[in-house]
Amino acid sequence: MNRLKEIRKYLNFTQKEFAKKLGVKQNTVSYWENGKRQIDIEMAKKISGFAGCSVEYLIGGKAETTTIPMIEEIANGVPVDAIFDMTGIESINAQGKNCFAMRVKEDGMAPLIKENDVIIVKPTEKVSKGDIVLIRTEDGKFVLKEYLKFKSGITLLSHNMKYPPMFYANEEIKNLPIKIIGRVIEQRRKF
Repeated sequence: MNRLKEIRKYLNFTQKEFAKKLGVKQNTVSYWENGKRQIDIEMAKKISGFAGCSVEYLIGGKAETTTIPMIEEIANGVPVDAIFDMTGIESINAQGKNCFAMRVKEDGMAPLIKENDVIIVKPTEKVSKGDIVLIRTEDGKFVLKEYLKFKSGITLLSHNMKYPPMFYANEEIKNLPIKIIGRVIEQRRKF
C-alpha cells in the first residue's frame, strides 16, 4: 500500500489539483491511491521530489530521517549551504537533507501559514506555479509568497489581503529586486 493519499492530503491538494501538478488525469491519482494501479518509478521519483519524501516512503516502506538546521537569518550573498548560524535542528525524512528550517516572522501567508510556524525550505530558484516560496527582499527581509507564472510575467501573492500582489513583467524578471531562496515543502505548527 502506498502513502500517496496521505501525502496529497498533507500537502493540502485535492485529487484534481494534485493530478494537474503531476501532469496526469484525476482518475489516475484515484487509481494510485486505491491500489488499482501501481505508480511507475519515474512518477514515484517525481512525486517524492515534489513532496519532499523518499520513494521508499511513498510506496509504503520505512521512513528514514535526518536532521536539518533551524536558522534565523540568511546573510546577503551567503549561499544557503554555507550557513552555520543555527538556532536548533528539526527532524525531516532523509529526502529533505539539503533543506533548512526557519521560523516564520511575518503574516503575509496567514491564515495558511502563521507567525511562529516552522517552515521547511528546499533551496532552489526553479519553482512552479502555485508553489509557496521564501523570498529575500532588497532590504534583506524574508517573506513568503505564492508564485504565479503567466505569459506576461510573474505575480508573487500574499494570502493575507493587507499585502498587495507583486507583479513583474517578463522584461523585469532578470533584474528582480528580490531573490527566491527556495520552495516551502512543509509547514509545522505547535498548538
